[in-house]
Amino acid sequence: PYQSLLYADAWESGFAPVALSSPADFETFRAACDGQATPILHLHWTLEVLRGIENELEARAALAQFIHVLDQFVAAGGKIVWTIHNVLPHDCRFPELEARLQQEIVERSIVVHVLTRSTSEAVADQFEIPASKIVHVAHPNYIDAYPNLVSRQQARFDIGVEEDQIVYTLLGAIKPYKGLEELLQAFDVLSAEDPGKRVLVVAGKPDADGSVDELLVQCEMNPYVHLRAERVSDVDLQRYLNAADIAVLPYRRSLNSGVLLLAMSFGLPAIVPALSSTREVITEDFAVTFDPGHSDDLLRAMRTSDRLLNPAARAAARARAEAFNANTLSAHFFSELRLRLA
Repeated sequence: PYQSLLYADAWESGFAPVALSSPADFETFRAACDGQATPILHLHWTLEVLRGIENELEARAALAQFIHVLDQFVAAGGKIVWTIHNVLPHDCRFPELEARLQQEIVERSIVVHVLTRSTSEAVADQFEIPASKIVHVAHPNYIDAYPNLVSRQQARFDIGVEEDQIVYTLLGAIKPYKGLEELLQAFDVLSAEDPGKRVLVVAGKPDADGSVDELLVQCEMNPYVHLRAERVSDVDLQRYLNAADIAVLPYRRSLNSGVLLLAMSFGLPAIVPALSSTREVITEDFAVTFDPGHSDDLLRAMRTSDRLLNPAARAAARARAEAFNANTLSAHFFSELRLRLA
């Protein structure tokens, strides 16, 4: 529900959010404003522009058509705002074209919203963002955004985990870049050292292209890995988070992580990659970092994370999450946007 959290203060700030499903809706939306309000097109993820296209010529044509639609929108009085969620769309087929698309969007935007201060540097190899367009508003927490009524004991019973086991949880879509391969290697070592003491829970929808199929088989072969290879419903998220001792984000790369804020919102300590983006969010009171460039460093981090198996670490995670209040951040976002419209 990221967008609903970002727009939490929209109405109070004088903005009316309208959901658009395709570029064909842009002009309809602009015309509906009919001079009574400023039409602002807020772009988020750009993967849909070239999704499913395998031919480069077709991709170039689709890119040109999308930019043409944006130009028409701006020429008719519309404004464009873009929130950067990734350096490039995950698993994109034409990275050079995706980078060009993002540069074109930047050039037409009055505001480029970044969730971490390190974003401009992180994307510099792909596209450039003028400093005058950047607005930094951090990722909000998910406190009260999902149900959280299931106790730790009930959650562990539901999943099939013993009360005295140490539980690591990896939540979210299962993709190659998210580091499940390295996580399984590290967990196998820990399991062999003390069988049954630790459990790894992996829950999320796998990529349909077969790129993670072998990893799913490895999960099923380890009796201490609990795999749920499907999208986890909003109601069930609480079970996987409340049953866990530590959230593991073994990502090889990451620009922003909603999963990290989700874990923190449930008072869950975390193992995260040592990246500028994560350092802006975590403190050592509840998190351990690893170097994603060294495969064996995740094992070290998992061993080190035993120091987080205490109520103080959980309280620190929750307290840090509370600093990212959705209403406060939303109000700041719209305040900055109004300044740019003046």
